[in-house]
Amino acid sequence: MPSPSLLGVLYAADAYANAHRKMGRQQAGSGLLGALIEACSGPTFTIAAPRQEDLSGLKQELRERRPHLPLHLWPLDKLDRLVGVDGLFVADPNLARWAELRQWHAQGPQAWSLIGLTHTLSSLGALEALRRFPAASLQPWDALICTSRCAREAVRQVLAHEAEALARRFGGDASRWSAPQLPVIPLGCDLEHFAGVAQQRAIARGALKLPAEQPVLLFVGRLDFHVKAHPGVVFQALAQVAQRRAGPRPCLLVLGTAQHAKTRHAWEQAQDHFKPWFELRLLDGANAEVSHRAWAAADVFVSLADNLQETFGLTPVEAMACGLPVIASDWDGYRDTVVHGSTGYLIPTSQPGPDAAHHLADLSLGRLSYDAAMASAMRQVVVDEEALVQALERLLGDAALRRQMGEAGRRRARERYGWQHVVDQIHDLNAELKLRRLAAMAHGEAFHPPAPSPWRQFASWPSRAYGWQGEIRCDPQRLLQRLEHMHALRIYSSLSTKAEPSLHLPALQPLTAYLHQLCKNRQAPFAIELAGLAASLPEQTTPDLQQALAWLAKIGALELPV
Repeated sequence: MPSPSLLGVLYAADAYANAHRKMGRQQAGSGLLGALIEACSGPTFTIAAPRQEDLSGLKQELRERRPHLPLHLWPLDKLDRLVGVDGLFVADPNLARWAELRQWHAQGPQAWSLIGLTHTLSSLGALEALRRFPAASLQPWDALICTSRCAREAVRQVLAHEAEALARRFGGDASRWSAPQLPVIPLGCDLEHFAGVAQQRAIARGALKLPAEQPVLLFVGRLDFHVKAHPGVVFQALAQVAQRRAGPRPCLLVLGTAQHAKTRHAWEQAQDHFKPWFELRLLDGANAEVSHRAWAAADVFVSLADNLQETFGLTPVEAMACGLPVIASDWDGYRDTVVHGSTGYLIPTSQPGPDAAHHLADLSLGRLSYDAAMASAMRQVVVDEEALVQALERLLGDAALRRQMGEAGRRRARERYGWQHVVDQIHDLNAELKLRRLAAMAHGEAFHPPAPSPWRQFASWPSRAYGWQGEIRCDPQRLLQRLEHMHALRIYSSLSTKAEPSLHLPALQPLTAYLHQLCKNRQAPFAIELAGLAASLPEQTTPDLQQALAWLAKIGALELPV
């Protein structure tokens, strides 16, 4: 059993709050944050964040979930002194940035583990974050959580490509790189919420004026064609099914938001076109009451994702928690969540082979926008329409099968996708990484700082270098005169007093007080051993004392050994 471990969170409000326009990343982040708070076993809930970060959402979560759990804020500008955690959870894949900052810690990379999380992997930002991994100070006791097996494979492709490029450039062996761990841990959902929604079917149908016998399908997601699922294959397949079957005309509820009016107009045009075969209703995904009714009224959930943005796909999990059978594309994380033939059906997909022409150069050079690049890729992904027709016919024609698959999905959601279960896996991972880190510390492996000292980088600039061993030499009269100048003349005082906090020298006042004492009743020059001076001022750190001595040497108050 892994040893207990403490997990801190690198907090950014936009990663853990629902934006005005609903995004899966924020919805998942909000649920995950609440579960992390509830699972916190330490005396405080530790977060690292900029001093000016908006913590109102986090404080509200704490008040609702753990009102007596203190919040411990560790400012990001003090990340090199972060203690009291074994791992730091980052809600995105940009681990290289934090690994470089961690190197300034006194313990270097062994100070704590970094644990990141994949969301979209198709943006240039995500690609660049992954490309930095092989050259960054990431260690085997760090991890990037991949929310699906497909996400892990996509990450591996980028890491292998970049590691091999570095190996070719420097004549090395890419296989010797000790990469961070890439565990697969899914996202979760609020099981109790969706279980409650499922109990409101009759009320929701009445509110939406849907007859009890009318078969209702539900799609949830952004309505922009290139970012979630192009609806054409669903429209065409459902029209085929409707023409073959007897009974009430099917209804497809589409719950989402459109970023542009022209997108909504395109949906409305399709609404009119397919009216003879099925009813298409567009519902406002930003309206909580409408969303609640749509989920409750549905018989079947359908999502034929065909874009490169998604790595997990939360809506099929929510549908299973709601007790709905799911028809989903055999694509990205859907492949992990939906069990074909048990909780629903996975519809085959195809795309160009690995060596086909692509848009990445155009995107990187700015000739193509990100939205246009995603649309270009979406146009080349094909969803099997005939397989979709068969799945729709089976489920729309068999109420018993719908109930059977819905219940199987509900069980699967309870077993795998509750937030507590997800957070338990994250804490187990943190404990495992802790063991790896402690084992490395036991071997006493040395690490280099992230950059050479400026005095090493610019070592060729001065005539000579002074050192910190031996004696400093003082002339009492000269020393007292220069100390007086230091306080009286602004050319000196502006760099040596507390008037400018960023330039303040903490050891200067106690050092000058000590030197004043030594100058009493002295006329001739004298010397002081640096080691003895440090011993006489034990409360001052070595760096602070050295900076104060260097400043006194600069103004001519004393001489340092060369």
